[in-house]
Amino acid sequence: MNKKKLFLTIFPILLGFFIYLTFRSKSLFYFNFFKFLNIHIHIMNFRELALSFRSFFPNWVIYALPDGLWLFSFGIALLYSSLYFFSNFIIFTLIFLFMIGFEFFQLYFGGHGKIIGTFDINDIYSFSVAYILSILFSIMSEKKNRTSKYDMIFIILIYTILATLPTLFK
Repeated sequence: MNKKKLFLTIFPILLGFFIYLTFRSKSLFYFNFFKFLNIHIHIMNFRELALSFRSFFPNWVIYALPDGLWLFSFGIALLYSSLYFFSNFIIFTLIFLFMIGFEFFQLYFGGHGKIIGTFDINDIYSFSVAYILSILFSIMSEKKNRTSKYDMIFIILIYTILATLPTLFK
């Protein structure tokens, strides 16, 4: 994997994780893991310090941007320099449409405090921008060091795991 693809894949995931870690609910799965590692005290101290900066960030940065960053990173991992760009593009488009559809599902069946989440138009904007940008970056990418079919399966597996971790509650 070339350095540009590695950066465009890893940085958005880390930034989204940082947002979750800093500003999202302490009932997320991550915090159980931090307790297990016995570093939760340091995380809580950091969150307390970061709380004074919370007013500088609009709600969409805290609640919609991490999911958009995940989708962008996934799109780059799947499409950027891919041998199977067209089939990966179809898979990526289906995942994007599923995420948009699930967001509308939340409109009718979700709500605050429910496990399936709450509808937010900012999520749809975030998904759409991430989808478009990852396709544009991938189309403009160099076509060397292409990703194989087995790499694609591994990428889908890893991103599926990453997508479910924030939704696991205590």
